[in-house]
Amino acid sequence: MLCGANPPRVNFQPDAATKANFKLHFEITTNDGIWPSAYQQGTAAYEQLGMAVTKDNTKPGGHCQFSQPDVVLQYIGAMKSQ
Repeated sequence: MLCGANPPRVNFQPDAATKANFKLHFEITTNDGIWPSAYQQGTAAYEQLGMAVTKDNTKPGGHCQFSQPDVVLQYIGAMKSQ
């Protein structure tokens, strides 16, 4: 998930295979005024469900002002190895 996040809007109960094979990465910039509370709620919700979650909210910028290709390249290795 790039540029924000939301907690699940449906009853989502991942099974063991989903937890083992489906990885999530959430990315948001430090000055994004649209998504901060949703980002915190969304990442916490998926972590509480036992999903493999990586996240980064440290890059400067406004709403969605980060390089999506760079984020994918940076995190794809980490997501594969979990």
